[in-house]
Amino acid sequence: MADDEDERRRNPHDRLARRILSDPAAAGVELRHVLPARLVALLDFDDIRIEPGSFVDRVLDEGRTDVLYSIAFANGEHRALVYVLLEHQSQPDPLMPWRMLEYLVWIWKRFLANQGDSVRKIPLIIPVVLAQCENGWTAPYRLSEMLDLPEELKEGFVSPVEVTLVIDDVRDPIVQDQQARDEILTLVRVTRLLLLAHHEGDRYTEEQMLAIADMLTTVKRELGGEVVCTLWFYVVSVFGPESRFRRTLLDVIDEEQRGMHDAARHKWLAEGGEQWLEEQMKQRKAELLAEGHKAGHEAGHKVGHEQGRREGRAAAKAEMLLALLEQRGFSVSPKLRERVLATRDELQLQRWFQRAVAAHSVDEVFQRVP
Repeated sequence: MADDEDERRRNPHDRLARRILSDPAAAGVELRHVLPARLVALLDFDDIRIEPGSFVDRVLDEGRTDVLYSIAFANGEHRALVYVLLEHQSQPDPLMPWRMLEYLVWIWKRFLANQGDSVRKIPLIIPVVLAQCENGWTAPYRLSEMLDLPEELKEGFVSPVEVTLVIDDVRDPIVQDQQARDEILTLVRVTRLLLLAHHEGDRYTEEQMLAIADMLTTVKRELGGEVVCTLWFYVVSVFGPESRFRRTLLDVIDEEQRGMHDAARHKWLAEGGEQWLEEQMKQRKAELLAEGHKAGHEAGHKVGHEQGRREGRAAAKAEMLLALLEQRGFSVSPKLRERVLATRDELQLQRWFQRAVAAHSVDEVFQRVP
């Protein structure tokens, strides 16, 4: 029961990633795609194990999920560990190399505790970040990039401690994998497309949507209904019924897939999907209000404390409105985003927010009321 409750609490990005990447064959496709070719040639991908446990603090790092793999070397004498962290926040964490170092140390500590006092070596761990960020990975790749050094020391300086991230950007397609079965390769490809659609789905072309529909049909035919239901559960959890991505996808699928969509939607509702969405919005509201108060205090030093507080509250409401529109699957143009963020009329922002809760389009939210 505890596992079921944990599964329901996990956000949809976590749920999809863990369900798919916990399959060794699918994990093999993902890892062969991103690991250095020299290392791939030495590993036996028929001997992949999923190690138990998580090294992410669920309270502090709700925007991440992780999977630890153990893969045998082809010679059979050693094993390598590959630690995959899914980063599905809109913007990458600029402190990620440091956080990754913490996770790696925890893994090594557990290894040493299990091995006893006789151990003299620790396993190789490759840190991989599966990035679902809106604009790709723009944060540091290496721990040394984060060090606060004078300019004259930066050139040629070798850090005494280094962590280099392997970034797997979901925007990079997996073209081929000769070691994978066609249906497994299709499963991984469509999973990546769905993760990418969280930020870019409204810009997918009709050709891309038809390709996704074909992939879903292949997954259902070759791997069964349970697997494709996992994919549909992600769709109904992340994309509102008014979103262009979801509406377009429903237009191009067949009746069987539509039935699976409906079943996934009923399951999502039964598991409290709307409640989860409401909790996410409340959490986001609290974060934005805190940011707004901070912005208000900073502005207060320049234009007066009370005016600064008002501007901070307006900025927080603007961010909340944009977050709600994104969560509902609406596409917001750069010009409209700029207009919202520049608005300092709290009553106007509140009216827009109230309309956005039930509106069927962006135009309906921002229409002029006589």
